[in-house]
Amino acid sequence: MNSGVFVGSLVFGLISDRIGTKRALIVGNLLVIVACLLFASIMPGQVVWLMISIFLIGAFQGAQMTSLLRMYMELSPTTIGGTMFATYTSIGNAGMAILGSLTISIVSSLVGAAHSMLSVIPYVILASLIIPLMKLYNPKEANRKMIIAVSGE
Repeated sequence: MNSGVFVGSLVFGLISDRIGTKRALIVGNLLVIVACLLFASIMPGQVVWLMISIFLIGAFQGAQMTSLLRMYMELSPTTIGGTMFATYTSIGNAGMAILGSLTISIVSSLVGAAHSMLSVIPYVILASLIIPLMKLYNPKEANRKMIIAVSGE
């Protein structure tokens, strides 16, 4: 899985430079949904499919993480970028650890461990719906506003 994360992060970092942060995050979220579907498709005894799926799940997770981390940085002014990156990451990881774990543990008792991963999909879809509403940080625009504020225009 970590090999997949390595490959997915590198590839998607290049892709996100070409298509932009919001589009990259939407594509990354779609890949997470595909990863959930792949996980649910693994049946006992399918060792080769298990290994392929785990690599792909890692690659798709790496793609989504790269997009998400890029978004964190672009939402933050450069003067507090590190602090905001840490804050966003901490909140995101806490949400995944608490909400994701609770959801998967409750659903797995109903439908089984593999199919419980499908319960993550509604969260990813909901998160994707708010992406168009985000206003990413634009250093040129911030500098222009600062110049206007200082000059009193």
